[in-house]
Amino acid sequence: MNSSFDSILEKITPEVNGLIWVTNDDIKKDSEYHELINYLCDGKLYRFINQAKKLDTDSASQINIFVSHSFGAPFFIYQLTETQTLSNDQISNLKKLLTSNSDCEASQVFLLNAQENESKLTQSLKKAKIDIVI
Repeated sequence: MNSSFDSILEKITPEVNGLIWVTNDDIKKDSEYHELINYLCDGKLYRFINQAKKLDTDSASQINIFVSHSFGAPFFIYQLTETQTLSNDQISNLKKLLTSNSDCEASQVFLLNAQENESKLTQSLKKAKIDIVI
């Protein structure tokens, strides 16, 4: 892992039980964060990508969810492209996942690489009372 990964990993504390990863393109196209996300989800990212390539799955049109563990609790990773948005129902479901699988009262989610989409996504998460770590 490189130093930028270390700075991200330092922000993922026991209070952070999820990550929203906004990619510029299809998840199958490699980015600077693939190695980090693969690490955080115990190798499931690369297994998913290999399977999606083998089955020729259109992973760009869907929001992908990975479940791992962090600090002994479930850790959820949502991946979407910058052209996608999370609906109110999806944000509500995310909040339910975060709160039902956390010992902490507040739900915190790490927002990774959200540029264009950031303000709308951030507003939607704050409206749902999900604390954001950037």
